[in-house]
Amino acid sequence: MESKQKKRLLGVIYLVVALYALHNFSVYFIFSDFLDQYFSKVTLSIIFAGGAFLAIVISNFLGKIIRKFTNFRTLLLVSITQFIIVLTLSLANYINLYSLAIFAVLYLTFSTLIWVSINIFIEQFSEDENTGSIRGTILTIYNFLSITTPFLSASIFNYIGYTGSFILSGLALLPLTYIVATSFKQVKEPKYETKNLVDGIKTVAKNKNMSGVIASSFALNSFYAVVNIYLILYLTETLGMSTTIFVGIITPITLIPFIIIPYRLGKYSDSIFGEKKLMLFGISLLSIILVSIFVFNISTNNPIIWIILLFLARFGASVAETENYAYFYRKVDGKDTGMIALFQNMFNVGFLFVSVSGAVLLKIFNGNLTSIFFVVGIFGFLSLFLISKISNQEMQKEKIEEKKKTVNKKIHYEEIKKENKAEKEWQEQVEEERKKKVEIWA
Repeated sequence: MESKQKKRLLGVIYLVVALYALHNFSVYFIFSDFLDQYFSKVTLSIIFAGGAFLAIVISNFLGKIIRKFTNFRTLLLVSITQFIIVLTLSLANYINLYSLAIFAVLYLTFSTLIWVSINIFIEQFSEDENTGSIRGTILTIYNFLSITTPFLSASIFNYIGYTGSFILSGLALLPLTYIVATSFKQVKEPKYETKNLVDGIKTVAKNKNMSGVIASSFALNSFYAVVNIYLILYLTETLGMSTTIFVGIITPITLIPFIIIPYRLGKYSDSIFGEKKLMLFGISLLSIILVSIFVFNISTNNPIIWIILLFLARFGASVAETENYAYFYRKVDGKDTGMIALFQNMFNVGFLFVSVSGAVLLKIFNGNLTSIFFVVGIFGFLSLFLISKISNQEMQKEKIEEKKKTVNKKIHYEEIKKENKAEKEWQEQVEEERKKKVEIWA
């Protein structure tokens, strides 16, 4: 794929990411609260576990699916299906509980599949030497919508409740589907590898650097899961805080680090390899906050205290996530659907782990939600062991190799310019000689 075409398609994919973020964050922070109206906390945990498990199973065959039908058709199909699912959930009061549970599981599953498919396109349209800055830009766009969308969703929620949030989520998929249908149809896709998640796990197991990155991703996504599923329930039900305050005030303010950090840090990742230290710092910070909620029995409903705690935790998460993405996507290319599916499915692995743990811990500790925060925090600390095994020497070697690639590309570009210049001069000389001959003949 030519460089100009990649740049144009990268601009399109930025818009697709923004629309997906609008779709996702319209419901993301209230989905647990929404399900809590109809199901017990244990059943709610099982629904989240079911969605995560189904996404993992389908993703295991994603390489074969995309190889057979192309990523373009796959993204188009899952987007249209998700639109139907979201509209059905907006009519939750008119369907029975079994159907609601099934559609909730499907919503969680297809949301992941859309994001995996989008990331495969992102990787195809990216140059290796710019991976950090491109991923930083993607995260900045995505996280900017994570701040602004809750304001909009909370405003709609105040008037027509959860139905309005689901309608907003569904409407975002319409332009996304149109853009995919019109912009990616003619994209020449590579010959995708058919490796599945099991192959990806085997590859990671043999590589301590990738093991460290996957461990970091697991800790990160476990943090996102515990905040998304259980923190809102802890604040709104246990502590009596308003859902509107949590979604409309606390959430947007505490997500600010995800806007400030990624782009700058992503550019830094392209030039200086400090991913390991920053991953360790980020995971340590969010783990400390989670464990502290349990150890110090933080049970105040003062929004300012929770803004401070969540801001610090999400600051750590944003640092770790940026370095996590930058390092991983520098190591893979767009053909490696198995590894990309594995990495993106750490979201589901985190949600599966947290929801299953939550169902068990709620039974053992008689509904004490803070016990789940403690367990996730401890696993965050345990992941630091694998992250610390990432080799600094190999990172330095990669840095040198990336610089060589960049230099070689520049040299190749200069050689092409010289050849074009010489050819142009030769053509001009031939044209002058032709004119002279014409004059002599005249």
